[in-house]
Amino acid sequence: MTLAKVSAGQPLRIPAETFNAFVDAAAAFQASRTSRQAEGGAIIPTAGIVTVRNDSGTDQDRFAILGISTPLILPTENAAAFQERVAVALVAPDEDAHADRICILQEPIAAGALGRGLILGVTPVRLDVQAEDDRVAAVVTGETGSLKTGSTGAARILWKEAGTGEVWGIVQIPSGGAGGGSPNLVLEVTSANHPWMVGDVLRWNGSSWILADAAVVGDTDTLAVVGRIPDANTALLVLWGVFCLEGLTDHSDYWLDPGVPGMLTLTKPTESPRLVLHHAEAGLCVLRAGAAGGGGSASRFADLTDVDVATTPPTDEQAALWDATAERWKPHDVVVADPVPAHQVLAGPTSGADAKPDFRDLAAADLAEQAGTSIVANATGGSARPTAFAADTDGTVLLRLGGVLRWAQIPTAAIEDHAVTSDKLADGSVSEPKLQRDAVSTLTIRDGAVTDAKIASVAWGKVTGKPSTYPPSYHEHPLDGDLSGWTNAAQIKPGVVGTLELEDGSVVTIKIADGAVTDQKVASLNWSKLFNKPLKYPPEDHIHDLYGDIIGTTDASWIADNAVVTQTIADGAVTNAKLQKDFLRIGTTDWHLGETVTGIMTNPMTGVGDLITGGTAGAPTRIPANQGGTLQILTSKNNITSLVPHTMDQMEDVTIATPADGQVLTFEAASNQWKNKAPANAGHGQHPAMVGKITSKSSGNVYNITIYPEYPSLAVAWVTSATQLQGDTTKTIPANTWTLACGVLKSGQVGTNVAHYDFFIQVPVWM
Repeated sequence: MTLAKVSAGQPLRIPAETFNAFVDAAAAFQASRTSRQAEGGAIIPTAGIVTVRNDSGTDQDRFAILGISTPLILPTENAAAFQERVAVALVAPDEDAHADRICILQEPIAAGALGRGLILGVTPVRLDVQAEDDRVAAVVTGETGSLKTGSTGAARILWKEAGTGEVWGIVQIPSGGAGGGSPNLVLEVTSANHPWMVGDVLRWNGSSWILADAAVVGDTDTLAVVGRIPDANTALLVLWGVFCLEGLTDHSDYWLDPGVPGMLTLTKPTESPRLVLHHAEAGLCVLRAGAAGGGGSASRFADLTDVDVATTPPTDEQAALWDATAERWKPHDVVVADPVPAHQVLAGPTSGADAKPDFRDLAAADLAEQAGTSIVANATGGSARPTAFAADTDGTVLLRLGGVLRWAQIPTAAIEDHAVTSDKLADGSVSEPKLQRDAVSTLTIRDGAVTDAKIASVAWGKVTGKPSTYPPSYHEHPLDGDLSGWTNAAQIKPGVVGTLELEDGSVVTIKIADGAVTDQKVASLNWSKLFNKPLKYPPEDHIHDLYGDIIGTTDASWIADNAVVTQTIADGAVTNAKLQKDFLRIGTTDWHLGETVTGIMTNPMTGVGDLITGGTAGAPTRIPANQGGTLQILTSKNNITSLVPHTMDQMEDVTIATPADGQVLTFEAASNQWKNKAPANAGHGQHPAMVGKITSKSSGNVYNITIYPEYPSLAVAWVTSATQLQGDTTKTIPANTWTLACGVLKSGQVGTNVAHYDFFIQVPVWM
């Protein structure tokens, strides 16, 4: 077999031997994946999946999107390790830095931990769908949960759920083109006014592409399916790979129609069938039109795209099993145990014939039926397999006698001395006759075994160690010491609750608890018994000095200067009488408190956030606000990324002297003013003042603006595109909002084209 590359534009013919090699390689890869599942998930290196470390700072779920940072091992640190295995650090994504450098995790990875990530290949992922026909998706700054669809992006969408918003999809990274490989073989063909439609099957006849006629298509003819038609003269033909084609039946193979050239059919032709593609679901197709190979006998695709996971969702440790009737792969329980657990058996299912068996300990219910009143045991004196050992005589127990197991009655010699305890005797079963020494040997009865509950009756003469006297009846005793009276009526003697003098002369209150004598317990106390009494009391009136908000002395105090603040004055306490002046002078008119102010503004503000601007002859004009909004002044200049502060009064600082037709406003740095001057070149000065109007918003905070260079004339317009406005990206400026702009002619430019200027744009707008 010879594998040879082709050049762009060269007709492509895939020999049967070459294509069959591709199929064999795919089958071997799938077999290895199934084998790995059956063996418990052993990790085998896969192209496009590398070792990664989560440096994003937070735990990340499976299929999270991160940006590729730096290798974990640099060649300057360890050249051998760097060359042996690719391992990279991942960080939170940035749409500029990681536009084409993303990784999709293939397992959950904790912050700072290692795991597996896909940097090249096909994987499921969450998509934030903006439009149904979007075919690519891009990373969003700070967003690890999904990719955003659009017209550009590093991920090519192979399939996605219907609808907009966040859905599941299957993507290929990178998206293809110059930046990376594509799983498809696609040719761009130019044919003037071709009649083809998307989904048509074409055949290469040696000089051109024509509709494939099953009557003349041979086993080695190269076929292709029209995947896209950019215009009337161009078509993109897919020879093999994965692509999208709408309107097909899910999980079905499609063949070249034997009756209509270029058409597909669900019915397999009886003669010379030519398998073209397989439709999985939702437009996702697997195509292998190409060359069929010798015999053209292929009847199914060697892939798992028709696995039925919707009817029966798979669970852990299941494998795909082929269902010939349904012609579908379906999940099925498999036994996973390597090695087999010790002393356990593979037991059959209990819930149904097709349920998953499992390993468990051997139970009695697993054994075959045996004769009644029998056990499974080894009754011999040596090693042997256990057998059924029946108990065929009542009143026998299983004993070891003579080195073997037997069913026999318990002989007296088998009972150990002192083995019969009190618990073994029934209450009252030991009667007086049983206590005769000649009837039961004391050696036979265990010490302490005969309790009171076991004795039915005993003669008084057999009781030894009896007391000589007993109390004849209920009685009391007299009390002495600190107590007096009798045991049924005791009293504390007078004077006994007090102190105790010790041998060293100290006195302690041993009868009274510390703190027990409270004020309520004391009826009276002699003054002489108090200690630590104050030595002196105030003999006459006296005063003290005061500090803080009140100064002076207690007999002559006043409020300190500036001590009365807003918090000190009660609301409503300051009346007109308290004010030195009760009016506000505006112009030459005094307006007193409580009076209604009129005639100051002809159009006062009427709502929260209204803006009052100057009008004709100075009359104020109200600009209604977006209630609850804030006034945003967005400024920008081409080729800068930071917000440059500019104030409105700088733009209003304009001086007009003897205006004439054709003049423009230009900025004079020496006077810090805008002045009217003649055009510097071809009708446009270095700093022409212009007006503009926002026409639309592209994305983010980027707007399209129409600028009118001949202010105030609107006869000529320059149209700019994608002018960046710095400000709050969450707000949107309405279309047709007027802007004030001034252009600065770029260095080396003398023309009047908009591309020759940098623009400073100021947009007063209610957000």
